[in-house]
Amino acid sequence: MIKERNMEASQLWSSLPAVIQEYDSTTCKATVKCLIKMRYRDGSQLPFPSIENVPIITPATAFSGIKLPVRVGDKVVLHIQDRDIQRLLFTVDTSGLTPPEGDPYTFTDTARLHDLTDCVAYTGFGSFDGTIPSDYDVWIFNNREDDENADKYNHIRLKQNGDIEIKTLKATGTLENGGDIELKNTTCSLTMQEIGNIRANNLVASTNMDPAGNILTTNGSCTTLMDVSGNVTVTAPTTVNMVTPLVNVTGNLSVLGNITAGLNVYADSGKVSLLTHKHSQTGNSPVNPS
Repeated sequence: MIKERNMEASQLWSSLPAVIQEYDSTTCKATVKCLIKMRYRDGSQLPFPSIENVPIITPATAFSGIKLPVRVGDKVVLHIQDRDIQRLLFTVDTSGLTPPEGDPYTFTDTARLHDLTDCVAYTGFGSFDGTIPSDYDVWIFNNREDDENADKYNHIRLKQNGDIEIKTLKATGTLENGGDIELKNTTCSLTMQEIGNIRANNLVASTNMDPAGNILTTNGSCTTLMDVSGNVTVTAPTTVNMVTPLVNVTGNLSVLGNITAGLNVYADSGKVSLLTHKHSQTGNSPVNPS
């Protein structure tokens, strides 16, 4: 048991250095321990007790702010309030210093002055050795939670691995540390990889451009492939339609290639070749000699 000692006016605290012992990232409250000891007129010293539920102050308004990574072991500065602030800490009512009649949390129930219980903590205080911890992500957000603007949501997240995430209610953009970029919403996505591959998707179709220059478009049943050598391949389960008044084929077919058409896509038999197919005409009736 600690024996009673006479306390001087210096024991009315205003500001003290402390270290975080526990931290709740949801409520942004911490348990802290002062880094100095209490001194008495008889020369004795005693450590401060741990202080629980200390709010960690960061730049913020009612719905916006910057959420910094806070770790156990971080040093903070405690700012001790002049009066009892417990009603502010445990209720959402900030109407003023005079609470409604019957409210159990009142500012007039206690006569505390500069009590350690009534403190808040500011981050950023340390040994100033130049080291910056990177154990957690940094958040910059601007969120509304009232009924009128309930659909508004956004944040910028600087991740510990070097990635950057930009998010709204229905869209997300990610810039990865390795150079990849991804954009997506509720129905579409676009991925650009550092290796040069680009892929676009929606709910039923996709297009992929690989680093070699090949382009593949598909919708699950049909595909079109344009390869880097100049070949174009269209694959369809039923019919390929070309709606045009005129189809021109330029170049020397005997040198550049052939155009064939037919139902049999696995053998030359059954196909009609533009190189060998000819018409002879008697009167007005074309005849296929083959």
